[in-house]
Amino acid sequence: ETYIDHDSAGVDLSFLSGDQDRVFPLLKEAAQAAVFPRAEFERRKKRLLLELKQEKERPAEVIEAYFRKFLFGRHGYGNPLYGLPSTVKKISSREAAAFYRTHYRPDEAALIVVGDFQTPAMEEKVRKLFGTWRVKKGRPLFKAVPLPVHRTSRVLLVNKRDAQETTFIIGTIGLPMHHPAYAAARVVHTILGGRFSSWLNEALRVEGGLTYGVESYVEPYQSSGLFAVSSFTAAEDTVRAVDLVLENLERFDRQGVDAETLSSAKRYLIGRFPSRFETLGDLADWLALVFIFGLDETYAEDFLRKVEGVTAEDCRKVMAEHWARERLQMVFIGPGKALRDRVKKYGRLFEKDIREEGY
Repeated sequence: ETYIDHDSAGVDLSFLSGDQDRVFPLLKEAAQAAVFPRAEFERRKKRLLLELKQEKERPAEVIEAYFRKFLFGRHGYGNPLYGLPSTVKKISSREAAAFYRTHYRPDEAALIVVGDFQTPAMEEKVRKLFGTWRVKKGRPLFKAVPLPVHRTSRVLLVNKRDAQETTFIIGTIGLPMHHPAYAAARVVHTILGGRFSSWLNEALRVEGGLTYGVESYVEPYQSSGLFAVSSFTAAEDTVRAVDLVLENLERFDRQGVDAETLSSAKRYLIGRFPSRFETLGDLADWLALVFIFGLDETYAEDFLRKVEGVTAEDCRKVMAEHWARERLQMVFIGPGKALRDRVKKYGRLFEKDIREEGY
């Protein structure tokens, strides 16, 4: 299958070892001589346009796109991965082919092979198939767009007037994996909303009965990252839910984290980390991540060591220096008329309607 995210694109293949000589030539053809037949391309466009329209009916599927755009603005991390209806309609198969030839290049790619094989023979096979892959043009130049700096909280209210619930995200720009505080950020995330016994799940779901699901997440990118808390609740309970989220975010500074909670979170992170390497596919995914993010070969060991060394003060500093309350950005999707006066207390208010194109 193929995939795309905000830093990379690729293809995952899984096949029997005995099928190598059948699969690798197909991969070579797809990578080096990709074609975009007009009829098939137009069918995919038609299907994508329908998907873009339908997803607006499901706030949980689009709120992250709204949040990314609100958070990153004109930076590439704010762009929707699958475009907008107006842009999708304009793309031709010829333009797609030209884009592929320009941007999908051997000098910026990696071929990762994991499985049961003799390394010298595999190296020879790969070199024979892909060693002649060349590009005629130089690397395309892009005008760098700086990451935005948010010094105050802002609120985006997306009106979905028929909604009975509010879906919301609260967060800010996060940290890349190579940042010195990234391990502490993962520990903070685990304590806040990264497991069932997290502070947020206890406050909003177990004790508050306000939602069936709440989570925090930390997404690293090549040059930045994203930290967020997301949940949903009945429209009339929106303020109660958000206030509980903010109380728990501020808890790190107000009372800190106790030794048992900190130790438990670190054990949880360390204990789950090996699951990233359980299957051959998992290992290939990790090696791809190492390549895309430019990580050192010893990153996994170093990360676990850093997690073990995280202190309560490290957690407090992550919240104070990177995810401070006064810089949080918030996105709400729900009945605008009912929510407007309630959520404007959280920061400068911006409004959109979910029926409008874009995010």
